Amino acid sequence: MKKSYRAVSFVVALVVIASMLLVACQPAPTAAPAAPAAPAAPAAEEAAPAAPAAAAPADLSAGVAVYKFDDTFMTAVRNSITKEAEGKIKVEMVDSQNAQATQNDQVDLFISKKVSAMAINPVDRTAAGVILDKAKTAGIPIVFFNREPLPEDMAKWDKVYYVGAVAKQSGEMEGKLLAEWWQAHPEADLNKDNVMQYVMLKGEPGHQDAELRTEWSIKAIEAAGIKVEKVAEDTGMWDRVKGQEKMAAFIAAHSDIEAVLANNDDMALGAIEALKAAGYFGADKKFMPVVGVDATAPALAALKDGTLLGTVLNDAVNQGKATLMLAYVLAKGETPTDANIGYKITDGKYVWVDYKPITLDNIGEATGEEPAAAPAAAAPADATPVDGTAGVAVYKFDDTFMTAVRNSITKEAEGKIKVDMVDSQNAQATQNDQVDLFVSKGVKVMAINPVDRTAAGVILDKAKTAGIPIVFFNREPLPEDMAKWDKVYYVGAVAKQSGEMEGKLLAEWWQAHPEADLNKDNVMQYVMLKGEPGHQDAELRTEWSIKAIEAAGIKVEKVAEDTGMWDRVKGQEKMAAFIAAHSDIEAVLANNDDMALGAIEALKAAGYFGADKKFMPVVGVDATAPALAALKDGTLLGTVLNDAVNQGKATLMLAYVLAKGETPTDANIGYKITDGKYVWVDYKPITLDNIADAE
Repeated sequence: MKKSYRAVSFVVALVVIASMLLVACQPAPTAAPAAPAAPAAPAAEEAAPAAPAAAAPADLSAGVAVYKFDDTFMTAVRNSITKEAEGKIKVEMVDSQNAQATQNDQVDLFISKKVSAMAINPVDRTAAGVILDKAKTAGIPIVFFNREPLPEDMAKWDKVYYVGAVAKQSGEMEGKLLAEWWQAHPEADLNKDNVMQYVMLKGEPGHQDAELRTEWSIKAIEAAGIKVEKVAEDTGMWDRVKGQEKMAAFIAAHSDIEAVLANNDDMALGAIEALKAAGYFGADKKFMPVVGVDATAPALAALKDGTLLGTVLNDAVNQGKATLMLAYVLAKGETPTDANIGYKITDGKYVWVDYKPITLDNIGEATGEEPAAAPAAAAPADATPVDGTAGVAVYKFDDTFMTAVRNSITKEAEGKIKVDMVDSQNAQATQNDQVDLFVSKGVKVMAINPVDRTAAGVILDKAKTAGIPIVFFNREPLPEDMAKWDKVYYVGAVAKQSGEMEGKLLAEWWQAHPEADLNKDNVMQYVMLKGEPGHQDAELRTEWSIKAIEAAGIKVEKVAEDTGMWDRVKGQEKMAAFIAAHSDIEAVLANNDDMALGAIEALKAAGYFGADKKFMPVVGVDATAPALAALKDGTLLGTVLNDAVNQGKATLMLAYVLAKGETPTDANIGYKITDGKYVWVDYKPITLDNIADAE
């Protein structure tokens, strides 16, 4: 394996040398299409530790590699790094897709691009030494974050730093949370044997945080004078779905479980879903104490609804800020100090960000980065809490846009109605079972984001038979299904509108940049990344984006089209295949931002958006936080705001009014109802010029 990496590095070196010779011997080439202008430096943000006084932008770049983008906690760290970098340093951030070999190649590419500094969240902490050796040889300072390298690796060089938290501390806090609750609730000892029978959901095997949280959480419980017995333990790989699967297996095999500890919140939330399916947290108040670590936004929502007992704040915002500030100072050639990075440095190399235990009593100390609610119509005056529950099913939790909708629903529900929200895991059969469970629990109302829009009719029939009003959202049922009952509603956006706006964004840029027509044939050669086959939004965005370009008088030619299933990684894979097969691509359209961002990663790997300013226009839909970050760094040309906040609020308000037995009106839900059943939330085109409209 080492020989192959050396071979790759050697080839890269030859290519770089050859390129330099060619440039020296040839006249300057025609400029590639210019990237969008860099944004102005933002206003000062909230203080963490005091920020250094000087933060002048320079021609600096930081290569940042994250072990995988679809980790909830690391998403918050990524967003913090991106935000802190504004006005200081250009950041090129890549997804290592939980593969160390991929990350090693990304580090080689950063080195070939001569970045000013690197910040690496290792896939495997034992591989940090190899990465460090490469950085040292290239003379590029490096900051590791969130996964601590071995001490002997950290000692290799004076330009290596680490940002993270002491995992032992998080384990102790998690254990103390559970111990304090157990001692205050003697009824929790179900078999009255004075022993806590627990199950443990562990993170990645061998991961330092997983091992230490597991060990010290139990030691903290024992230190409180409580005897413990491990009923079962298994790894959930930090993943919500795996956590749910493992917990379901524990429940099926053991009837004596009295407590659940998880090494992170995602697995804890998965365990809660399995417990709900087994009858916990329902009308009969059957309870199981579950604790986790990270204090993610979904975990805080679970704290509020009473399903999560406690969590431990793993401060993603300050971990991200400290990582960026170290990289920035190192990139400038300076030696990091407490003063110039704004954080305390221990032992000359380490920045430790403290954990904090979080319960419902101090939940305000764990601030989430949810988007501010956009003003809509005036909210209804009567917000009397409903004595009942709204059953909410989302097609899959790990969809970036639907996460924002979920957070909005949860936030709007506060003080109005209890929400039981479940992950349908992109399986219609699973969602059908969840609907059956909602019906059996006697929920007051249901809000369903269908996995398959054609299955909405079956779900509606079940709701109608049970007399439970229903709101569908984000995936529109067929018109004949919507006509079946007077207590069915839909919240969403007109997909045609988003396609038209996306096409217009690209058309306007194309007309302003004649150099974008690389082969000078007066035709835009494009590739299309589509969402789920047959999904209404995918079909309409695809159709109307191209129609909008043609309506602007631009001829088009489809070079390639494939489905990326709304997924960032799949978008990257499909785009890489397009690039390998076609040399004439001039534009990229994606049905959503996640696929657009995946395409950008593939383009970066092919040499776009680098020091030579080689540019490819890429447009998407949703205006997610990562997409807005890509707008700011000049890699995404434009997006279309799919207003998750107001879609979530409108869905909840319809459900709330229906749960009270009232008929929804424009006045009592705060949104305009069309044709007696539909709430349409408008899209908005977003570029760097009006990015504030989406933040």
